[in-house]
Amino acid sequence: MSKVTQKDLALAFIKEFGGIVPAKMSGKVYRGIMFGHSIDARCRELRSDGFLMDHDEGRFVRFIASDKLKEEWEDQMDALELKKIITRKSYVC
Repeated sequence: MSKVTQKDLALAFIKEFGGIVPAKMSGKVYRGIMFGHSIDARCRELRSDGFLMDHDEGRFVRFIASDKLKEEWEDQMDALELKKIITRKSYVC
């Protein structure tokens, strides 16, 4: 069983819902895993790595996927689609 980090959890949440407001997430459960008190720091680390962008929403900061991360997600989807096509063709032959 692999360990899910707060960064992984934040990225999965962003992929599903389009963004995250870390100030409101501490203690909430997503996919059976609780967001920790360090979620804000993990989102800031992802922003400094170029994976997230932020903008102010009132008094809170909302993090969204950067273009770099969106491209990575598209590449993953392309690989999955290619695998499905290859699998389908191998059954047809």
